[in-house]
Formats: sequence, C-alpha cells, structure tokens
Amino acid sequence: MPPHRLQCAGGQVLVLDAAVVLSLRKEHRIVGSLEGSHPTNPLQNRYFALPLVLLPEEAAMLAEAGVVELEGDAFAWP
Repeated sequence: MPPHRLQCAGGQVLVLDAAVVLSLRKEHRIVGSLEGSHPTNPLQNRYFALPLVLLPEEAAMLAEAGVVELEGDAFAWP
C-alpha cells in the first residue's frame, strides 16, 4: 500500500481525507485532534470535523514507519 500524503501548513500536519483518518485511528492508533467545524452547525463547540491535526510526534512516527509522506510547508522535527 502506498503511503498516505499529508499536507503540512503553518507548522501543522493536516489530514483532510476521512478514509485516511479512519485508517490512522484504527490501524495505527493515532488519535490527533479534529479541528474543523461541522458544516450544518458551525457555531457550536461540542463536535468537530475534518481536518484532523496531528502532533509533530505523531507525524514523525508515521513518516519514519513509511505510513505517510509529508507535503507542503517545511516540517522540521528533531
């Protein structure tokens, strides 16, 4: 299976595809943080939607394992 391509923007790694989010959560136990608003109710603060934002540690671990490829802005992780 080819690695998933994830977007780096503003120092954050974003996952925009719901199928990839499910794969990361089920197969790799990566939780991340849903940051988007729900389109039918954008002013609420209980339920969040895509994109999923990964911690730098999560993104680095997935990249080292060959699960993801990081694209976009420079992403530096020591």
